[in-house]
Amino acid sequence: DANPPDVTYRWFINDQLVSGDPTTELVLSNISRKNHDSIVKCEVHNAVGKSEESEALDISYGPRFRSKPRSMQADLGASVTLTCDVDGNPPPDIEWIHEDTGRVVSSSPNLTVTIAHDTAGRYFCRATV
Repeated sequence: DANPPDVTYRWFINDQLVSGDPTTELVLSNISRKNHDSIVKCEVHNAVGKSEESEALDISYGPRFRSKPRSMQADLGASVTLTCDVDGNPPPDIEWIHEDTGRVVSSSPNLTVTIAHDTAGRYFCRATV
């Protein structure tokens, strides 16, 4: 028979067998950022052989600091580098804003400031997706 009727399915996430009653469809619940890039694989078996397909999960999630920004102090004329270390999917757009002026001064994760009377003050990082 070219199309044997007895077909079995097995599902895996990152090479771990998913328990339950496997069918042609796998429903995942409680998905979060930790599941991003997980590999989901379906194996199909019948009397003739086996076939499999895999896909990586592309989970969208909002930005979150990997490490919290630190306050820094420096003397006039010194340079300091502030870091906005955020994770998100899609990758977040970053803006450094000088609080005194409300002006966006950079869109890079790292902001280097040479301290002068007009650059001194508070800066904050805004990350958006």
